[in-house]
Amino acid sequence: MAVSRDQIDFKAETLRVDFQIAEDGDSESGKNSAIQRRHIKARDEGEPGRTVPLPPNVAFELRRHIKNHGVWGPERLLFPNVTRTGYLYASYFYPKIWMEALSKGRVEYCKAHSLRHYYGSRLLYAGVPENDVADWMGHSSTDVLREHYHYIFEGAEQRGRAAIATMLTPGADDPTEASEVA
Repeated sequence: MAVSRDQIDFKAETLRVDFQIAEDGDSESGKNSAIQRRHIKARDEGEPGRTVPLPPNVAFELRRHIKNHGVWGPERLLFPNVTRTGYLYASYFYPKIWMEALSKGRVEYCKAHSLRHYYGSRLLYAGVPENDVADWMGHSSTDVLREHYHYIFEGAEQRGRAAIATMLTPGADDPTEASEVA
């Protein structure tokens, strides 16, 4: 909800993740929390956040969104509230956007945070190195990553054996060698 145009580098194919929308700011009356855009995980302003790869299909959709809807406010946000007068509240996003999207997609209920775990697990299943995944997810180390995604690493020895066996099979990697063996 806090993505701004300035965080997207279409040429470098990256997205900087360094802000979030939080409902924990001080309100004028001091009674309820106020919505604010702040650095992720309440980090100091000097911390850069992280930069993640931006796939071409996502870049295409972001360009299309900007073309169709523009940006809002001094932060040049891509996703302001529905009236385009302020930040998008979670109390609106979840019932009116998230739940409706799940319904239209015929997806059983899951929290929006589940997308983060989907992202991390798909990267790991695809063989992206742990240190890169940890960096892109903002984990302090690969140990933290392994704590959250331990189930992906289970059976690694068997997968390693299979990979080595495939490497040592004549013709497995070289199609010309396979025809010579046949």
